[in-house]
Amino acid sequence: MLAAEEGAVARRPLRVRLRAGDEILIERTVERIMERVNTSALRDAVAGVVADLAREVLREEVEQARRRASEGL
Repeated sequence: MLAAEEGAVARRPLRVRLRAGDEILIERTVERIMERVNTSALRDAVAGVVADLAREVLREEVEQARRRASEGL
């Protein structure tokens, strides 16, 4: 958390597989983190995660469109 507050958070793709009951655990964990982390550091971390996910989704969509175009669909 200190690294996040100091802006030294590494940007890595996040891949998560959820199981039954994980959503409650995640919500509780997020609430505890939000209570402790500096608001701007949290905002920056969330923005980074969202940007990474958006880039990945966009890249996948472009790849699918290229495949469809090359297949003549």
